[in-house]
Formats: sequence, structure tokens, C-alpha cells
Amino acid sequence: MLEIWDRMLEGLLPNGRLILDAVGYYAEYDLPVPDAESELSEREKTELYPIVRVLMEAAVKSEMMREGVLASTLNKVAKEPSLFFLGELPAAVQWEIANDYQCGAEKLGTYCMDIWGDAQTRCSYSLERPTEANIAKAAEAAYRRIEDNRSPGRPPNLANREVAEGMSKIFRTSGQAITRRREPTRMLDGKVIYNETSPFHEFLDLILDPLQRHLREHELAPVTIDSVVRIAIEET
Repeated sequence: MLEIWDRMLEGLLPNGRLILDAVGYYAEYDLPVPDAESELSEREKTELYPIVRVLMEAAVKSEMMREGVLASTLNKVAKEPSLFFLGELPAAVQWEIANDYQCGAEKLGTYCMDIWGDAQTRCSYSLERPTEANIAKAAEAAYRRIEDNRSPGRPPNLANREVAEGMSKIFRTSGQAITRRREPTRMLDGKVIYNETSPFHEFLDLILDPLQRHLREHELAPVTIDSVVRIAIEET
């Protein structure tokens, strides 16, 4: 999972300032947009982390193993938490454990970086090695959650929904609404051809490239911007 995180972050860096400008980061802090040629500061990179997290989750969900296998593996880890420390668990299993990981009474997933980070990971808190007891507790909770929500079928493209739900929340923090707009682009056989566009479309164009490359390399279905926008509007 850390490898996926690094690839998503690296893929965003070339458009980093355009992305931050699109979500209102510089306007919020009354900052001028820095020269595009200069390297991003650590603060700017940190501001990209929520976007990286959504892309990583979409990548992991796209490779998700069948629910029955996932639940069975989590149940095994709950009974033998030492399996976690072998470093051989599938990314999907690590992700589910991270979502239910809890050290004390804090919100679930607050310290998720303890699960899939390492000493080189930039993080807003000091990473700690998880205890077997906390790993077992998180694996058991994830197992119960998946078992309680299992269904016969799966959505046709999990990445579309993950991107729609995650990126819409991030985009709306800028105060912009998610809308659909059709613009004429060309004539074909005497008819006007329209393309859908909007600020949210343009934002997705900026951030999706590293995820799309990952999906292509793993021979998985790509994310489609029109589907993401449609889901985001329906969830409003």
C-alpha cells in the first residue's frame, strides 16, 4: 500500500499547484500561487495528502478480492495477529484493518498510517508500531463489518464510486458546487457534438492520471469522469 501511496503522490506533483489552486488552497490562506517551475514545499505536498488517500483507496478497491475471501483472511488475522507483521497480507486486507484500527477511544482510522506507513512516511503524528491486540481488534471489527454487509453482487466499477465520494467532499471544501455543463465542441455529419464540462470535470482531469496509469498496468477498468460526476451529483 505504501508503494501505491508513493506512486499516487508522485503522479500528482507535476500538477500540484494547479490542483491546490483548484480546491482554493492559496485563496484560503491569501497566498499568491507560486511559480509553477519551483518545487512544491512540504506544506503544499501535505495539502495533497487527502487527494492521494482517495486515489489510493480507489486503486485498492479496484483490486479488491472477493468479499468471502477478504472476510476469511481478516478472520484469520483476528485469530493470529502476528500474520500482519510478516508483511505478506494483500493490500485490500491491510486497508480494511487500517479503516477499523484504533489505539484507544479515538475515531476509527485516526492512526491508520500506523498500519501501512513506515519510518520514511511523512505524517502529521509520530508513527507507532501497532500491538497485536490492536491488530486483532481491528481485523475482527473489519471482518464483522464486511460479513454484516455482504451482498451477492458487487458494483461494476468500485473505483468510480470511491473517487466520486472522496473527491466530491474535497472539492466542495473550496465552496464550489458540483454541476454538469454541456458545451459544443465540433460538427459531425451536420450535427453539433457536445462535451460535458465543469470545474469539477477539470479538477478530475488534473488528479486522475496516476490512478488511471495504475489501473491500466493492472488491466483493470479505468475511472470514467462522466460516471464520477454523475455519482457525485446523485450523492448530493
